[in-house]
Amino acid sequence: MIKSVLFVVMLVVFGCNMNNGHNNLILKKDNPFQTLIDSVVVSNGGVAGIIIHIESPGLNISWTGCAGADKVDSAPNLKTDQPFRVASITKTYVATAILLLAEQNKLNIDDSVELYLSGESTGMLKSEGYQTGKVTIRSLLNHTSGIFDYAMSDYYFNKINADPNHKWSRKEQLEIAMQYGEPLGEPNEQFHYSDTGYILLGEIIESITGKTLAKSLRDLIGFEKSGLNATWTEFIEPKPKEMPDIVHPYYSGKDFYATHPSIDLFGGGGLVSTAPDLAHFFQLLFSNGVFTEHSTLETMLAKTKLPNKLQAVQDYRLGIQVTEINGYEVYYHMGIWGTIAAYIPELNSTVVSNFTNSYDPEIIVKSISILENLTKK
Repeated sequence: MIKSVLFVVMLVVFGCNMNNGHNNLILKKDNPFQTLIDSVVVSNGGVAGIIIHIESPGLNISWTGCAGADKVDSAPNLKTDQPFRVASITKTYVATAILLLAEQNKLNIDDSVELYLSGESTGMLKSEGYQTGKVTIRSLLNHTSGIFDYAMSDYYFNKINADPNHKWSRKEQLEIAMQYGEPLGEPNEQFHYSDTGYILLGEIIESITGKTLAKSLRDLIGFEKSGLNATWTEFIEPKPKEMPDIVHPYYSGKDFYATHPSIDLFGGGGLVSTAPDLAHFFQLLFSNGVFTEHSTLETMLAKTKLPNKLQAVQDYRLGIQVTEINGYEVYYHMGIWGTIAAYIPELNSTVVSNFTNSYDPEIIVKSISILENLTKK
């Protein structure tokens, strides 16, 4: 038994194609982050693999590591440059694009959505009792629109399981939200997480730019200019040349690798990225490297105000969540397929992790503790 466990540990440590980036001497000699992910894969039976990236300019750390496999019951084969579906972290990119359009005076986030949505979409919302005149772009961004989340419909998941190859459209998903849910309250009064709100934001972006959402995100955020060369919209854009296949995405133990990516494509999700690329975007965004005006970032991070205490369920701002870990304020978002991206402003550091199969959110907590200790040395 001891020999077999030791063999697993050796596979985990040495079965990963490493790409260390710009590491300081501490990481080259004795890397606590690699030790952390190795231990999680060995001790947590639900986690088949982990890719992690640490970006901390003040500590001269830009490091990617991995442990384990990209598929359950597979030999350790993860690569540090292996892409994965970031799922709902796409919402941070969509919110960024909306705020960039606001900087260009092409919209106001306090405008009614009626000014930008198609007559068809507006009509569908009104027919089900939604007060579209009161639903603002801001309320879509911070999930206070009261619009039912199509992804929470049992019908949606049953349909996906019954026909995994079905190519979904934004209209179909909106129809499901209208047919299988109802308004969740008055706009701007309660928080209810809603992918439906973000597919509507995707439609708004397309209506203003005249381009696909994929092209709009790429152009508005400036993927090429910013060096985001390993980030793309799955199915809509081609995978970059020589890029490995994506990590298998799991939900409740089921592998959705072969399921058509349109199940999560139109603004609530859809992007594929690597840990270094995702960390680079977060680091750039929250150190004011994306917006033209500093006030735009302040708008993104302003606390959502509601007339009741339901906002305490999640501290969700505009496309980003905020929490406190080890006494540090943390800006973060999670994706359903196993991804977490977190920026810690006081440490000017970003931690991105992608799990094969099961989450272990403690990895962010422990990574922040390691960064804190390294800062004190």
